[in-house]
Amino acid sequence: MSRNKTLLLSLFIFFSCAIYHYIPGSLNAYNHTNVGVPVLFDKDKATANQTLLSLLKALSIEHDNSLQDIVSVTQKAWLRKAGQERWDLDTAHSAALNSLIISHCQQLNMIEEIIPSTKDYTYALVMGATLDTIRNRFAFLIKLIKLGIRFDSIVFLTGQRPLNPTLESAQKLLDITKSSLPCNPNWSLQGPLPCNETEMIRMVIDQAALDSAIKSKIVVVDAPCKINDAGNVIRPTTGDTFASWLKTNPPAGKALIISSQPYVGYQDMVARSYLPSTCTVESAGCRYEEPIIDSDLLDTLARWIYQTNLYLKQQ
Repeated sequence: MSRNKTLLLSLFIFFSCAIYHYIPGSLNAYNHTNVGVPVLFDKDKATANQTLLSLLKALSIEHDNSLQDIVSVTQKAWLRKAGQERWDLDTAHSAALNSLIISHCQQLNMIEEIIPSTKDYTYALVMGATLDTIRNRFAFLIKLIKLGIRFDSIVFLTGQRPLNPTLESAQKLLDITKSSLPCNPNWSLQGPLPCNETEMIRMVIDQAALDSAIKSKIVVVDAPCKINDAGNVIRPTTGDTFASWLKTNPPAGKALIISSQPYVGYQDMVARSYLPSTCTVESAGCRYEEPIIDSDLLDTLARWIYQTNLYLKQQ
């Protein structure tokens, strides 16, 4: 091969690799192992992600460029109301602003599927969710296993959230024909219907078409509800489920967080905030299911920013 052809081939390989590894908005800080989850704030440079800054400007959110101020203004502007759940959110902006928000969140990797970077993990930590979402996350995990990704243990991080009567009705719980999860066609309910998220997830695991080797690796973490200062019962948070799992003293290892969009980045940061330094963290998840809700994106982004600030304070 001539020297010119060799040079051209080398340049082609170099730029192909550069294009493949480039993630819009990534700032390459605090040792992220998953290039699919961008960093929102570079502590060393005291610089916020440029895509985030662009979104704040487009939505006329004023701030002084510090992370603390960005946390404050986004908590006020984007966070859903107290007591309101994610599934209660609806489109809150004009068509033009809605499109702009989605475009920015796309650049922050909050829409498309994020896949793992390697093939061997100690833990798959599956984040609890409502019925359809947990089926999607479980189906995504099974897809990863079929692609040859291996886990020593599969842990469902869930808790005693009461089921939503609309999203998790008896009809939906029992109907496996419309599930995104590959299910055993001969499945039938044994015992009473689930009444909380933990019981529902155990039922979904039972419904799944899995071989015994995979089922034997599954552990379900059951975080209790809490009582707030006003005496009201509140459901466990993502952080509460991590805390409950850590009480079992799991050995150090490599954890893959299994989530779904638009929550992968936020739950990745929650994991980094709770898991000890002896546990390596990476996050993955299936793409955002239509319809894409702008207020859901902004609420999740506000929580991601807040959790980033908490994490960086720990460092």
